[in-house]
Amino acid sequence: MNGHSIHGDFHQTPSLITVSAITEDTTGLEDSLRKHLRGNEVCIMLPCLWRDMHGPAMANIIAQHKAMTYSVSRLIILQQANFEQFQEAYRMWAEVPNVTILWKESDRVQRVIAKMENAGIYTGTQGKGQAVWLGSGYVVGAGESDIVALHDCDIVTFHKDMMTRLILPLTLRAQALEFSKAYFCRVKDRKLMGRVCTKFIVPLVTALLEREQFNRDEFLRFLSELRYPLSGEFAMKASLLARLRIPAGYDLEIRSLHEIFKKTSPGQRVQVDLGYNYDHHHQELKGANDSGPIGLEKMSMDIARALIQILRERGHTFSVDELISIIPDYEREAQDTIFKLHTVAQCNNLETDWNKEEDSVETFVRALNRLVRKGEVGINDSGKTQRTWNRIISEHGDTYLQALVDAVNADKAKYFA
Repeated sequence: MNGHSIHGDFHQTPSLITVSAITEDTTGLEDSLRKHLRGNEVCIMLPCLWRDMHGPAMANIIAQHKAMTYSVSRLIILQQANFEQFQEAYRMWAEVPNVTILWKESDRVQRVIAKMENAGIYTGTQGKGQAVWLGSGYVVGAGESDIVALHDCDIVTFHKDMMTRLILPLTLRAQALEFSKAYFCRVKDRKLMGRVCTKFIVPLVTALLEREQFNRDEFLRFLSELRYPLSGEFAMKASLLARLRIPAGYDLEIRSLHEIFKKTSPGQRVQVDLGYNYDHHHQELKGANDSGPIGLEKMSMDIARALIQILRERGHTFSVDELISIIPDYEREAQDTIFKLHTVAQCNNLETDWNKEEDSVETFVRALNRLVRKGEVGINDSGKTQRTWNRIISEHGDTYLQALVDAVNADKAKYFA
């Protein structure tokens, strides 16, 4: 299941353009991208924990970047690493052109972060959201990129064509597209994957849209039209990236989508089939530590909390009892989804573990009940997000942007000295 997933699906929806993978001529796609990239500089951001550098995906990711035939720069945002590991990361990527590493733990970067915090600028907490925000600051500050793409560093099945397909729509000048979001097939060990997306967020959005008070909400409609709303891979114009408030937690994707929805029009958005099966690190479904649930149970709580807060920000009013009444509707939709996906699996010679699928739904129901019934929804907390880089520039000039760029470049110069 690691080859192309070619779809003859031309169905379009009101909120965005959908580009299916209907050709295997990826050489032609690369040729087209090289042609349309003229005058456009592209940076690919790779948020990366040190453990990812020696994970099962990294050797192939490096090989695929080395094989790219079009010119891009690469910004690796490295977290949880010491100086020796920072040096090793540069050595690992030595044969790939145009690589810069933003080492978050470096003394220089940490001093910039401390200065921003002292100035009252929230810089986030350890995680992908902070990595994306810092990386965005470097890209905006350097001012050398017109298009910014991102992919995770745990994609075992990563292929360079994924980036080709994702970036290409933004280079088509006649379309004036601003944002490109990935979707893909996820199959592993002959089973359909993507539990939080397929059995949580999609049926939850469906259940909300069935309610009269929500069925006209355009953001929920937008979410319902996305093939894989929680995908982490995207590309966008650098000018849009500078205007985004980037969340810090598991709600990164859902809150970022709301930002994208507010700051773009339907004709500026596209979702792109990457054309390959997508396999990455899988989290445990459930568990707990001293601070509460972990794994996908915590992720589902954070996503639901964010979605509820977004709906309130959008002017919807509802009581705790009304939220509780949605949970059975969600559970019904999720159970229906299991049945539908079982049909998909059977028709593709895949397997379904009914017990595990139902356990997933039970876990997500428990997460919703804990969130709503125990008052953990944070109704009056809109969630912490870092400021947009445009706002920081308007309030402080380019002081912090330039300091971040200088810190990263000084670390790079120290390595190559």
